[in-house]
Amino acid sequence: MSETTIPIYKKPVQCPGCGWYCMPEDTRCPRCNLHLPASMPANARELTPHLLTLLPEREGEDIFETEACAILEFSSDIRLSLALETPLILGRNVFSENENVLDLSELNAFQHGLSRRHCVLRRRANRLTVTDLGSTNGTYLNGKLLPSYKDHVVVHGDTLSLGTLEFKILFSTIECSES
Repeated sequence: MSETTIPIYKKPVQCPGCGWYCMPEDTRCPRCNLHLPASMPANARELTPHLLTLLPEREGEDIFETEACAILEFSSDIRLSLALETPLILGRNVFSENENVLDLSELNAFQHGLSRRHCVLRRRANRLTVTDLGSTNGTYLNGKLLPSYKDHVVVHGDTLSLGTLEFKILFSTIECSES
């Protein structure tokens, strides 16, 4: 099995003043206008992309059974079980009666760079897909930036990053609950 090398885009750098996530090339924070110190990590100012080596095939199961639910496992030991009977928008501070939305504000979504309507998880036949909704700070699947408004199949065990908020997606038929 051969290996493939793909570029990984740099993640935003946190402003020491207000905590806002700034782009690595910013000299001032766009939120509080604080001059970003020159003592920021050198790799934050580099524009050369990092490289990540991946095997061409992901190891997880890609079949998302009808009775399965998605478990979002965050690094802070928070696990959310989602039945995903209808498409689910992941975002922050969204108050819409017409949409099925998971508000991630309690996980410091704003500081992590989540858009109000960041991405959507949905069933497509027997697959789970994620679609970036034109978010400001991007949706990453296993470190790869996803183009907006295109469905991407999610595999059991994949890592999704919304801005800098990272979590694993697991498939389960045991932990399903109404969301």
